[in-house]
This record gives sequence, C-alpha cells and structure tokens, in this order.
Amino acid sequence: MAGVTTSTLGSLLKRVYSRRLVQQQNKAAFLYKMLPKSIYTPKGTGFYAAVSVTGNQQGGGAINESEALKTAGYETVEQFVITPKINEWTINITGLARAVSEGDEASFAKGLVRQLDEALENMIKDVNRQCYGNGLGTLAVVNGTQTGTTITFDDVIYLKPGMVVDTYDSTGTTRDENSVTISSVDRTNNQATFSTSISVTDNDIVVREETLVSAASDGKEIAGTKRIIDDGTVATSFQGLSRTTYPILKGNIIAAGSVNLTNDLLQRAVDEVSIVGDGKIDMLIMRQGQRRKYLDLTTPDKRFLDDKLDRGYQYLYWNGMKMYIDVDCTKGEIIGLTQKYLERFEVRGIHLADDDGSILKWNGTADVFVAYYRLYANLGSLKPNAHFRLTGLNEPTGSN
Repeated sequence: MAGVTTSTLGSLLKRVYSRRLVQQQNKAAFLYKMLPKSIYTPKGTGFYAAVSVTGNQQGGGAINESEALKTAGYETVEQFVITPKINEWTINITGLARAVSEGDEASFAKGLVRQLDEALENMIKDVNRQCYGNGLGTLAVVNGTQTGTTITFDDVIYLKPGMVVDTYDSTGTTRDENSVTISSVDRTNNQATFSTSISVTDNDIVVREETLVSAASDGKEIAGTKRIIDDGTVATSFQGLSRTTYPILKGNIIAAGSVNLTNDLLQRAVDEVSIVGDGKIDMLIMRQGQRRKYLDLTTPDKRFLDDKLDRGYQYLYWNGMKMYIDVDCTKGEIIGLTQKYLERFEVRGIHLADDDGSILKWNGTADVFVAYYRLYANLGSLKPNAHFRLTGLNEPTGSN
C-alpha cells in the first residue's frame, strides 16, 4: 500500500510560481533601431530633397585651335519626396482586469504594464520586418494551388500564430481570402495552419488584414530595402522620381543565381556600389543561414590561439566591415548599406497616443479601455545606388 502520496495530499500542497513571465517568441529587431535618424523631419506633404540626376556633359571636350566653344549643357536637378507612413498597435483592457492584476502577489506581471510592453515589442518587431519589405506588406508567397486549413508557402519566416491576414493574387489587386487567422506555423515544412479552410492559388501573397485596402501605389508600410535597393522591378518610381527616366536611381541588385556565397560575390557587390555611385559600404546584413555559409568560407583559414573554436567569432568581419545578423533579413540574401544614405525620417517616433492627455481611452460603451502605440515615419535614401542586395544565394539546410 502506497500510503500518503502527492495525490492524496491534494489541496494541502501549495503551488510555487515563477516570479517572471518568460517570453517564448523571437522579438529581436535590429535594422530599424540601428539606422540613423535623419536630422530632417517630414512636414506638410513630406520631406523634399534636391538631387542631381544628370550632370552637364554637353559643354566640354577637346577642341582644335580657334575652334568655337561647345554649346553649354546643364545639370538636371530633381526633387525626392519622402512621405511618412502610419503604423499602430492597439491593446484593450477591462477595468476589472487591470485592477485584479496589480501588485506582485496577484500576477506574474502587472496587467496593463505587461500588455503595453508586449504591444511595444510586437510593434518594433513588425516595423523591423517592414524594413526589409517592398512597402506592400507581403508576408509570404503561396507555393502551389491549394484548398484546406494547412497551406504550404515558399517561406513562412514572417508568419506568426494569431495573425489575422488577407490573401491576394500575385499582383496584390484581387483579394481571395479576407480576415483569416493563423493558428500555427510549421517552419520546418514552410506551412501555416488557418482557423478555417481557405482556397489559394500558386504565387498568391499573404498580407496583414486590410494592408492593401485603399493603399497608395507604394503601399501603406514603410519603404523597405526591397523597394529602396531595387532595379525597377518592384518600384518603377522611387520617392517621386522615375527609375526609367533616371536609371541612376536604381539600387544595385546582384543576382547570385542559386550558388553558395563566395568572397568574389561579396567583392563584386561592394565594387558595383563603388563604380556606380561612389558609395562606401560600411554595413553588411544577413540572416543566420548566410552567416553559416560565410563561416564555411573562413573557418578553414582561421588560426586559433587555443582549442576554443569560437575565438574570434563573437563578431564577424569581412574586409574590415562588420557583418550584422538579423533574423528578419530575407533568406538567401546579403544587404550592403552605406549607412549615411539610409535614414529613418520620423515625424514622430514610436509613442503612446496621448493627444487628450491620457494614454487610456474609454471605449464609450463598456468598462473597457483602449491604448495604442503609433509611429509616423518612413525609411528614405537620398542615394539609392549607394547600397546593394546580393540575392539568390543558396540557403543551408535547417535555416528556417
């Protein structure tokens, strides 16, 4: 006979709780925090900057003695315009929920404070994701025509459980599914499960709910690196100027062609920036998969001072440039930036809406209060040819 056990003791036993709430999600956000804030604040219809797009190439050259001077040309000066985008993140909390969760003995974290902290983390994370996007809000691309609750995508790194999303055709003009919720994400198999069955077509795109409704041609989201460092494929016009009329405004895209990273590819990309726009790359950004590929290149040549393999790898460098790792960076891609030419143009940084003197607003019908963060800002580049994107690199197995 077992006698007294933990089961028979039953309610005599107390529960011992952790003193903190442990975050399970990856909320790391690098690029938006790292980019310099511009000294210029967009006002009125935006921030305007004069840029020279063609020089006076007509009025010079070699001549014979006593030959007439050549007809003078002129420099073409145009104006970039950078307009702010609006981002927000909302929370709701009831009066009772706020009251009963106050105090260390009542909860793992104070209800209101925790909800505000978590909303801020989520907002910063999403803004960081936007920094690598095209402004249109594409989160994932469907891989094959499918119907069901579980859908396969080319990649799911930007899909999160709990997201409410819409699906559109590949052009982003026809909405196929409206306001569907993601229940779970399988990174290994690049699949997402939805709360209801949906029907999608190959190359359909997934965006956050309402992101493409009444959106401007450059989208509702921040202009990310896919729009800024682009050869006209994503954005034929950039910051109000045509890249067809002025090809010098194109970013440098180096297509690797589904090969492994090499030193020569990196050098080619850096050289292209130097040749085209006299830029000086001083920041390289990649995801963890390309870091592994880079280590494959460098580890055999590393000279170790002892038996610790990690010596010298706390930070990675290439040709004196620091290489940064960001989980939100696009797979199979390395981005090179001339930092002074990629800035955050902020009317107002991330802040709690407090126009009426309070961050908590009564919803008007019940004992429920609303608070929200907002951001009025955009990324901009006064010299888009001073950056590069090295695309189409092979990703190592297990880099999801």
